[in-house]
Amino acid sequence: MTTVCIPRTNSYAWAAGLTLLALAIPLLGWQMTAERHIGIPPAVFLPFHTLAEVFAVVVAAMVFITGWHVHDEKRPTVSVMLACAFLAVAIMDFAHLMSYVGMADFITENSPHKAIVFWLAARYAAAGALLAYALMPQQPLARRMRGRYLGISLGFVTALLYVGIWHPEWVPDTFIAGTGLTPFKVNMENGVVVLNLFTLGLLYRRRGEFCESSMQATFFAVALMLVSELFFQVYSRVTDLANVLGHAYKVFAYMFLYRSIFLDSVKAPIVRLQQARAAVEESERRHRELLETAPDAIMVVDGQGIIRMVNERLEQMFGYQRAELLGMQMEALVPYRHQERHQRHRQGYVKSPRLRPMADKLDLSGCRKDGSEVPLDIALSNFHSDAGMQVTAFIRDVSERRRMEADLLHQTTHDALTGLPNRTLFHDRLAKAMVQARQHDRLVALILLDLDHFKAVNDGWGHNYGDLFLGEVARRLTTVLRLDDMVARLGGDEFVLLLSDLEFVEDVGPVADKIVRLFAEPFPIEESEVFVSASLGVAVFPGDGDDVTTLLRNADVAMYRAKSEGRGGIRYYTRDLDTRMRENLLLQTYLRRAVEKGQLELHYQPQIEISTNRISGVEALLRWTHDELGDVSPARFIPVAEASGLIVPIGSWVINTACRQIRAWQDAGIPTKVAVNLSAHQFRYGCLVDVVKAALSASGAAPSLLELELTESALMDDPKAAAQVLGELESLGVTIAIDDFGTGYSSLAYLKMFSLHKLKIDRSFVKDVAHDPEDAAIVEGLVSLAHSLGMRVVAEGVETEDQRASLARLGCNAFQGWLHSRAVPAEECFRMLAGDCRAEDRPSPASG
Repeated sequence: MTTVCIPRTNSYAWAAGLTLLALAIPLLGWQMTAERHIGIPPAVFLPFHTLAEVFAVVVAAMVFITGWHVHDEKRPTVSVMLACAFLAVAIMDFAHLMSYVGMADFITENSPHKAIVFWLAARYAAAGALLAYALMPQQPLARRMRGRYLGISLGFVTALLYVGIWHPEWVPDTFIAGTGLTPFKVNMENGVVVLNLFTLGLLYRRRGEFCESSMQATFFAVALMLVSELFFQVYSRVTDLANVLGHAYKVFAYMFLYRSIFLDSVKAPIVRLQQARAAVEESERRHRELLETAPDAIMVVDGQGIIRMVNERLEQMFGYQRAELLGMQMEALVPYRHQERHQRHRQGYVKSPRLRPMADKLDLSGCRKDGSEVPLDIALSNFHSDAGMQVTAFIRDVSERRRMEADLLHQTTHDALTGLPNRTLFHDRLAKAMVQARQHDRLVALILLDLDHFKAVNDGWGHNYGDLFLGEVARRLTTVLRLDDMVARLGGDEFVLLLSDLEFVEDVGPVADKIVRLFAEPFPIEESEVFVSASLGVAVFPGDGDDVTTLLRNADVAMYRAKSEGRGGIRYYTRDLDTRMRENLLLQTYLRRAVEKGQLELHYQPQIEISTNRISGVEALLRWTHDELGDVSPARFIPVAEASGLIVPIGSWVINTACRQIRAWQDAGIPTKVAVNLSAHQFRYGCLVDVVKAALSASGAAPSLLELELTESALMDDPKAAAQVLGELESLGVTIAIDDFGTGYSSLAYLKMFSLHKLKIDRSFVKDVAHDPEDAAIVEGLVSLAHSLGMRVVAEGVETEDQRASLARLGCNAFQGWLHSRAVPAEECFRMLAGDCRAEDRPSPASG
């Protein structure tokens, strides 16, 4: 049970109780001294006794009346029990008064014994009731218990009145004239003392369960009753002062008990009422605060759609004053085009109300006073009042949420760097375009675009400028689009264009040509201009694929074929590209097994010094003979090795094998320079310096007899890093040659920053050097450039004497080609070296 505690505001009652208890100690000590007993005249005592008992009866009756007539379901049941018990106490005290000697006979003849019987009955009724009060739990009153308590009280009174009036002799003697109180009477009084002491102990132990104020008054009442009983035990004559003091303390005890009952039965309900009223007022205040400070607009309407209550947020949201809103038809806040439908929905809701939370997937909007609309989310609940059903609408402005949702959708479907649609959105648009094309018998084309050498931009200028470059590419691509076309970034430097609603495949050509021309213009980076080409692969629906995955894959196949054919071009998908791809996959598998089983071998092609017509060195060329495929051309399997990453382990094997061959020829007395080709992939990612160092160390080959050939593209992808690697290789003592010069970047400015010893002229310039003045001029320029930089010059692919003679005339140092010999196995090459010249004519390991 929740106890209503009344603040202890009456300090006078507290002081009076303490004062009375404090006075009782010396008074008891005084009265217990037999020789100092003081008596009062009987003529004075009887009126005093009558007055004291009448007052006590009145107070006890008030305890009952107060406790009985207050109907409060929250009051403790022990309070009613105590009130009913004091009805018995009041009647017993009244019977005691009327039975007192000197009063008119109370039905039967009065006597001290008769009066004491009623006295003891009153004392035990009070002590027992107070003990029960201390023992019983503080539980709310049950209606049926009121009658039971009253019945018990009246039954007790009836029994005691019957015994005391008609059969007092049933009770042992309590007073003997001339002698005083009997041991029975004293022991009975002692029993009351014990009960009161026990009650005080229980009250103290359970003090936290009672209201402080009523507990205080009850405690003083029991303590004063205890003092009263002690006074009644020390008098020897009825007129002794101790008897007078006992009656006085009994009256004081009743007064404190009345205060306790008053606090429990009268004051506590009033306090509860006041607290409830304050709680209601506080609840109303908080409700109003919550209503006015709620982040959502709140509106209450009746069953006819009339607005009955709004908060400040709703006024702000719709731009109306509260006075304008109250009494307004709520459809006035709905856009005109939706008002009729909204009214039907509202009427249906009133007939069948239900809870509707927010985020109910409805596209709702409201109409402001100025006519503008605001997107809304609305939750509904209903309640019933005296005016009928009321509907509460919680209205939230979701403008910001809609904007965030739109931003999130854009982020999930668009590329953050370029703002173009991403792969997800592209797949969705492509699928829809294919459905439309199928329905209307039209074509859809994909142009997959991949930038050539974009890594050089990133590495040379930094990723920030690489991002700016991609943004400029995206901007340029959007300029070639038709209204219904789309360009998306799939990732990295890969873009795709979707051309829909085409009638002929030939319609793709003009768009593809425009894209190629876009890359003919330089891209500005800082104060410089960069030229980057793009390789394009084209696939057309439905001929090249009838689903998104197949069409995109085939466009990818075409794009990679365009790259392999020299980059910067356009390649349309054809079925033979698929065949080529499958062949490449099979070839990759065979090549991997060949590496694992050691089926690769090196052949060597001599390089002939033009001035002496003797062998000045050899170039190691990779050869592969497969059990089923036979001899596989390097032009066929080297690109597959580069694409699959096998070129790195293959390249390491070639370097180690070449170094072992160098050492073998050294040991045979024929020290010969061996040139090894390096791929760009191997140069960039193959830990080249460590591989060369380990091969030289393991074989014991002279570093000066090892020559490493690199293409221009391998050097130009990252010139600074290439220069560092070349410097480390030169420090090992190996020779560095640049292969196929003139077919790549031909960046003359970069040549002087690299550690190069030899320049090899590509066979494309050698083929017509004897008959084409332009080729002759190019070769002459290359030779002159190389010699000016301190490099030797070797021409590749020499097949005729005219070519050799022209190269000799143009100043070329050496040549290699079928004019002298094809590439041959190591044993045959050794025989050629041995028969070419005497051992003393061979260059020493230190020579270049």
